[in-house]
Amino acid sequence: ARLLEYLLAPPGVPPCLFMLSFRPDKGSPMLRELATLRSMMTPSYLLLQVETTPLSPEAGAVLAAQLLPARSRHIRVAQRIVQESRGNPALIHALAEEAIAPGGDAGLSLPGDGDLLPRLIRTRMTRLGEETRELLGRIIASSSPLSLPELLRAGAWQGDVLASIAQLCGRGLVRVDGEQRFAPP
Repeated sequence: ARLLEYLLAPPGVPPCLFMLSFRPDKGSPMLRELATLRSMMTPSYLLLQVETTPLSPEAGAVLAAQLLPARSRHIRVAQRIVQESRGNPALIHALAEEAIAPGGDAGLSLPGDGDLLPRLIRTRMTRLGEETRELLGRIIASSSPLSLPELLRAGAWQGDVLASIAQLCGRGLVRVDGEQRFAPP
């Protein structure tokens, strides 16, 4: 937050556009800090929040069709992804990516109801190393976000904990808050 405020402080605000996405149900420390910094001075930039709603089934179908190759087996997959995603574009992307990935879940086209998200998580978990899965388990089991020193004390890690955290964050399995603490998304 402080870096953004510094970059956007007068004089000479650069001509740029920053787009951030966040979930309003998970109080973002960065957004709180930006609001605090903006309240202490007259900002020299426009801050606009746009609330988005889930995609309609039609828009979800268009997105899924764009993400999946035009093969007959993918028509059923696209329909199922749209149905189970409930209009969440990130989930449509993740499920479509899994459907076409080498070694991905080819069973996405099999009958089922409401089981794509658990299957996606299970499949992605199997791709993590044992120690990375253990680290994720410790983060999930914690009642509050954990700092790096707390994570280092939480286990007798053999591998590179920072690389494991980067892998978990990159796959959307862990988020980092404004105070550099790690928590489930």
